[in-house]
Amino acid sequence: MTTTDRVWAYILGYIAANGYPPTRLEISDAVGLSGKSHASYYLSKLKGQGKLTWKPSSPRSIKILE
Repeated sequence: MTTTDRVWAYILGYIAANGYPPTRLEISDAVGLSGKSHASYYLSKLKGQGKLTWKPSSPRSIKILE
């Protein structure tokens, strides 16, 4: 499983369990990334794939598009 896939799976699981999206820090901690900037990188990749959208300056702003 790629890191992008792990981030995607974590986001989906987190939203299913909590009813709201995780922060970039929660994503980076859960997936083992070195920081929020790496979480932003993978969020950008997922956005490019049309799976989600998010606002970089706003916490818990991830929205699933699929």
